[in-house]
Amino acid sequence: MTSAAELIPQTSPSPPLLDPAAWMRWLQEHVDPEWRPGEWSQQPWFFDGDLNNPRTAAGQCITASCWTLVRGPNMICRHCTDTHEASGLSRDEFLASYQRPRVRKERGTDSERCVLERSSGRCERPAHSVGLCRTHYCRWRRHSRQGITLEEWLATSTAMPMAAKPACIVRDCANQQMLAGLCFSHHETWTREKRLSGATRDAAEWARLTTAVLRTNQFCLLAMDEPVRWE
Repeated sequence: MTSAAELIPQTSPSPPLLDPAAWMRWLQEHVDPEWRPGEWSQQPWFFDGDLNNPRTAAGQCITASCWTLVRGPNMICRHCTDTHEASGLSRDEFLASYQRPRVRKERGTDSERCVLERSSGRCERPAHSVGLCRTHYCRWRRHSRQGITLEEWLATSTAMPMAAKPACIVRDCANQQMLAGLCFSHHETWTREKRLSGATRDAAEWARLTTAVLRTNQFCLLAMDEPVRWE
């Protein structure tokens, strides 16, 4: 027969409450300030792994002409893998002889500069369409409705080159500002995050907690809450 005492649920003692300030102090005291010197930057919480450091997991595609970063040493990127399979060459022949075409722009970077050029120099704004920046493209469009080609407009227009805009307010982003202090790529990311998550941070606050487009050998802890960064 079960006794009344056995029917009383047994409770475990409550764990001691953690002192957040003490925990933070402990973390800060036990973080190695000399970890990966030249690669880890404590203040911006940014890591840029040296590809020549054997402790870095990422590496560069081993095809001689390729610049793509891959997730390990002695690896071939997807582009070169697919091209090699279609080439009919042996692996060694392909790695030594293949010439990968250069891409016009990397992900997250500005386009090439506007093609409008005068004796004073070339327009420094990024190209938006048909090789022209947004300002010059809008001016040409008004004339194109009259049958004037782009080449004719470039040769006869009085439009002058424009100076570059200030850099995007996101740390380490070299792209020019487009809207709200952000470049086109970061403005697109900011507005998408607001739409999907309902976030209300303004552009300046969002930029303070984000970073430029990260490569395979990089990471940034800036957007994490303070305790999590140290953990």
